[in-house]
Amino acid sequence: MKNALFFLLFVTFCMPVLAQKSFKMSGNTSPQAVHSAVKLPVKPTSITFIKKPNGLIIDRLSVRTSLGSTSFDVNWSGDSLTKEVNICLPVDVLFIEAFAADRSFGAASCWVDRPRAEVYLSVIAGRTRIDAVGISSVDAALRVKLLEVNTRRNYVDRKAVLARAIMSRKSDLTLAPLLEAYLNLPNLSIRNAISMHSYLNSARPRIHKHPYLAPLKKRLKQLAKFRKHRLLKYEFKPLNGRPQKLIKPLSSFIVLNFYRSYDPQSRKDHQEMQNLPVLDSLLREVPIISIAQDDNEGDWEAYLSENDFEWPHWLEVANKHGKASEELAIFEGPAYVLLDENFFLHGIYPDLSLLAQSLYMRTQEFEPERKGVMKGLR
Repeated sequence: MKNALFFLLFVTFCMPVLAQKSFKMSGNTSPQAVHSAVKLPVKPTSITFIKKPNGLIIDRLSVRTSLGSTSFDVNWSGDSLTKEVNICLPVDVLFIEAFAADRSFGAASCWVDRPRAEVYLSVIAGRTRIDAVGISSVDAALRVKLLEVNTRRNYVDRKAVLARAIMSRKSDLTLAPLLEAYLNLPNLSIRNAISMHSYLNSARPRIHKHPYLAPLKKRLKQLAKFRKHRLLKYEFKPLNGRPQKLIKPLSSFIVLNFYRSYDPQSRKDHQEMQNLPVLDSLLREVPIISIAQDDNEGDWEAYLSENDFEWPHWLEVANKHGKASEELAIFEGPAYVLLDENFFLHGIYPDLSLLAQSLYMRTQEFEPERKGVMKGLR
């Protein structure tokens, strides 16, 4: 029964994630315009934006790069538009937001290099879509690599392919989506995280100073360097209770869900967690404690009074050691922190689907990793 329920949870939450082909970075991966401080190489490249038939509605375009500042925001009446865009060398990511009559269709992203690129745009189901990138081949190459990863049914093989891809791209920014995919693997071990952290620290190319990589490097460092004794010093307050510290769980795993009561994604996740399949499989087998980061205790109390949650909700309380969220809540939205019964850290995930996938894998029989499959990163 347990396996069947976990499988239902896996199919419900995880299969849509595996089907996605977006390069959108999760969490607080928004770039910052600090390239001058870290002396990253920047040069202009010519980008031609072309409307596909489903994109003729677009009348305005806003584009920025990984360096954070908006490259341009212009009205667009024709079928094509060519602009010089300063990109971080050797390759950079473009965040492209399309509009029609001042309505935003959201942003999509793609990768380009010098000296030229063509970006073909559509609007599908009310969302900006990049149909293809011409002349520059880096976007297509990265998509092929990620597709190769996602089509491998064996997660041990996925881990090996991603590790090799990260090593081959350690000197350019396409390292970012590959490292994020690596960190999202459900079978990623602390040993893997320590090895990858050590490898990237030893490589130290200049691109690693890029702020776009900072959240991913922080996430990797937390997995590799986190010490459980720090977690046991923080305090949390249950509703109508006194501040308390974590105690050892009776189960093999425990999940800490950091959230803000006003965050739409957190609210959506909590409603999903109320569903019967999730309650039966996830919450009964692996206890979850949702920990609010709200500054206003009244807002948190109001949120709980509006919802009859069937798992504990606490409010984090600052003490002389600070707050747990300062170490573990590393995303703009919710964070799901997976710990074992001894409070060793096993993963930090930006959404419920990745957590469910990891739990499903970790509660099943792991396929032994073949010797040599992770050469250099064991």
